[in-house]
Amino acid sequence: MSTLIEQKCPACGAPMRFAPGTQKLTCEFCGTVVDIEKAFGPSSGEDFDINNQAAPRRSAADFRDERIEGSGGEMNVYVCKSCGAEIVAEVTTAATTCPYCGNNVVFEGQLSGSMRPDGMIPFKVEPPKLAQTVKHFYRNKHFIPLDLFSASKLGEVQGVYVPFWVYSCDFTGNVSLNGQQSRTHREGDYRVTETRHFVLHRDVSMHFDKVPADASTHWDDSLMDSIEPFRFEELVPFDIRYLSGYVADRFDEEADTQKNRVLSRIRTTAEGLVLGKTAGGYSGVTVREDNLQAANMKPRYVLLPVYQFDTEYKGKTYHYAVNGQTGKVVGEVPTDKGRKARFFLLSFLIPAAALFVLSMLFL
Repeated sequence: MSTLIEQKCPACGAPMRFAPGTQKLTCEFCGTVVDIEKAFGPSSGEDFDINNQAAPRRSAADFRDERIEGSGGEMNVYVCKSCGAEIVAEVTTAATTCPYCGNNVVFEGQLSGSMRPDGMIPFKVEPPKLAQTVKHFYRNKHFIPLDLFSASKLGEVQGVYVPFWVYSCDFTGNVSLNGQQSRTHREGDYRVTETRHFVLHRDVSMHFDKVPADASTHWDDSLMDSIEPFRFEELVPFDIRYLSGYVADRFDEEADTQKNRVLSRIRTTAEGLVLGKTAGGYSGVTVREDNLQAANMKPRYVLLPVYQFDTEYKGKTYHYAVNGQTGKVVGEVPTDKGRKARFFLLSFLIPAAALFVLSMLFL
């Protein structure tokens, strides 16, 4: 059974919403402001230290067959305390808004006990500033459709706390590299290039801290990788009051399922650092073989802030995500072929034609 937790205004009873970049909840109806530290309601249990031992967890598979308050299939059904309407939500939804009365609710059972996150980064980008953030994203993209991000083309902009696993580990071992040194000189009428080849060995000892990987099958991995980096120094202990007014998901992918993907990213980064440190004095350096191993790998479960929205263009839906902490925007941008052709015409063909006419006049 999941308990529904509501954050209501103490003055008028309207839903409260977390104000990004602050430590406050605000009422959009009467303007009442409440400090998070003084806010009503529980903070959803004990605090966790993101750098120390995480709570033992049940797996996501343990929760897939759990049904709450008469739900069926892959959906759960909850009853809104404010208006009595049924809220239908996916089994991984942890916080949402009642579509009938606008009440902000948190499904505590999805975020408590062994399913409780070890930490979170609250939203910092305010919704009114999203338009400017998106404009900055496309301002140098000359061939996009003019009205791609107009209000009529944009879908609903939704703030979501996305579940992530973040991993810390030691990465040690050794790397063998091929190095080349080239020297070119003249011998009579010939230019001669001499290349010397070396086999280089480097011992490696690195520590990686808080490497993220999204823990939800609902989100595209490449989109979530592109939205980085997050500033993890702003990570705070999990508190359900930061969820007020936002949607939140819980994980449905285990830490072990993302481990190999994270190790691949760590290995690529480690090799890049070794190449960068070795490149000086050589005209070329490539990895010959690496014997790097991860040790003390510790995953932590956190919620990170993401805005999502879609646009439509010529029958195709384009998905975008905004880092709710830094404002970084990612997503595929379509090309308006008409604008591209006009740009080419104005930039190259017309000036070329003008030059041709002028040259003919002075013949």
